[in-house]
Amino acid sequence: MLFSSDSAKKSQLVGSHWRIPICESHAALANEHVMVVSLLCGKELYLRRNKADSENFITRNNEWKGRLKGDSFSISRDDGWILNFNKGRLSNVTTDSGEVLEWDYSSKDITISKGGSRIFLAVRSSSDGQISQLQYNNQSFDFSYRKCPLVQVVGGVPLISRLDSALGEVSGLAAKISCEYGVDERLTVSSIKISNPQGLSEYSWKCDSGYAISDGNWNYLVEKKNGDAKPHITRTNDKGDSESYFHSARDGRIDRKLLDSSVTKTYYFSTPGPLFNKIRKIESEKDGETKKLYSAAYFENGKILREIDKDGVETTFDENGRLMLKKQGKNVLLEQVFESGKLLARKDALKGIDLLYFYNNDGSVSITTLLNKVPITKKTMNLQGKITSITSL
Repeated sequence: MLFSSDSAKKSQLVGSHWRIPICESHAALANEHVMVVSLLCGKELYLRRNKADSENFITRNNEWKGRLKGDSFSISRDDGWILNFNKGRLSNVTTDSGEVLEWDYSSKDITISKGGSRIFLAVRSSSDGQISQLQYNNQSFDFSYRKCPLVQVVGGVPLISRLDSALGEVSGLAAKISCEYGVDERLTVSSIKISNPQGLSEYSWKCDSGYAISDGNWNYLVEKKNGDAKPHITRTNDKGDSESYFHSARDGRIDRKLLDSSVTKTYYFSTPGPLFNKIRKIESEKDGETKKLYSAAYFENGKILREIDKDGVETTFDENGRLMLKKQGKNVLLEQVFESGKLLARKDALKGIDLLYFYNNDGSVSITTLLNKVPITKKTMNLQGKITSITSL
C-alpha cells in the first residue's frame, strides 16, 4: 500500500490518500502525445509517442518501449519485463525471470494468478466497490472504513456538509494500520499508527509533516523555534525521562541532550568548500563542566591531518591519509616512517615491537622484527603478499 498526504489522490479500492499499486496498475493517454503508465510499485512512467510511427512510445531515457494496438497497450524493457494492458487495465505481466502473472477482473473481485492456475493474490470487494479483504500467499488482511465529516464554511461559520467514507483500519496477521482524520474542508489524514496484535511495537506519525508521534517506547515532540530551519526534537519515555536533539545549520552545531542530563555538542564546518560538513570538535557538558570528546584538524584539501580522542590520544596523518604518529602527551604510542611512498619503519611502543622494511630489487619485501630493540625474526614476502621465508635471528 502507498500513502499520499494529498486527498485528491483517490483510489477506487481504498478511497482517498491510499493506493494498492499491484491491483491498480493502468495505462492512459495524458494527451495525444504522452501515455502515462502506473507500475506495480506505484511509480509512474511517461512514454512519448513516436512522431514517425504513432503506435510506438518510448520513455525519455529509452528504458521502456511501448506499443499501442486498438484497446491494447504493452510496454517492455530489455531485461525481459513485459506489461500488457487491455482498455487501460493491466491484464498480464512477464517478469525478468520469465514468470507470468495474470489479472482477472471478471467479477467485482480482483484475482492475480501465477503460472495460469495458482492464486497469487485476491482482492474481495464490498457492494460499493471498496476493498474488504486482501489475500496474499495464505495471509489475509481485512479493511474497515469510517464515516468522516467534511466541513464547509458558510457565512464565516464552519458547518458539516456531508460524511465521506475513508479507510479506518487495516488488520492482518503481522500488523494493524489505523488512520485518524481531521475535521476540515478536505478529508485530511492527521495521523497514522502501525502496531502488531501483541502490542510489542507501535508506531504513529503526523501525515502533513511526516514527523513521528510515537514509536511505542517514546513519545515525540517536533517543533521549530526562533525561525530555525531545522526542528527541535524531544522524546519522552513512559517514566517521564526525556532526550532532545537540535541541529543548527546556521551555527554548524548539533546538540543532543541525553537521559543523564548531559549535552553532547558536535561542531562542524558549515561553509562551502573541501571542509564542508567535516567535524571540528565534539564536547560534552554536564553540571557546568565541559569535557572534550574529540577534535580534528584538516589539510586545505579536506583530508584529515590530526585528531584527538577523549583520552587525549593524538593521531597525525600525512596528505595521503597514512598514519604517521600516535601519541598521548609526550608518550609516543605508534610511529610510521615513509619514504617515496614506501613504508620504511613501524614502531609500536605499546607492544615493544619495531618493524623495519627493506625493498628488494625483485619486488619482494624483507621485514625485520625487533622486540625491545632486539632483532628476533626476518621474513620475506613476494609481490602477491605471500610469505616466502621466515628466519630466526
